[in-house]
Amino acid sequence: MRPTDYRWILFEMISALKDQTRYLKTMDVNSSTFNKDTYEGMRFAYHMTMDKILTLAKHFELNLEEFGLENYNPNEILNYKPLNSNWS
Repeated sequence: MRPTDYRWILFEMISALKDQTRYLKTMDVNSSTFNKDTYEGMRFAYHMTMDKILTLAKHFELNLEEFGLENYNPNEILNYKPLNSNWS
């Protein structure tokens, strides 16, 4: 495989994970399947994963812009709230 193939695969993986974090904003607290502990666990897991990706990208001096990470702040995930929540 060529190095450009690896970069493309890495870009796609990072993009997919970033998209998955947005799923947290679509979960509805009024759903019969919603569980606050599960939600908070998912939020923390996504945060840890994206923080590690950003840390590794910086460590290996990857071009953050090339991977859509130039202004990315994984700490924002910890502030996500589900739909119809009144969490403070």
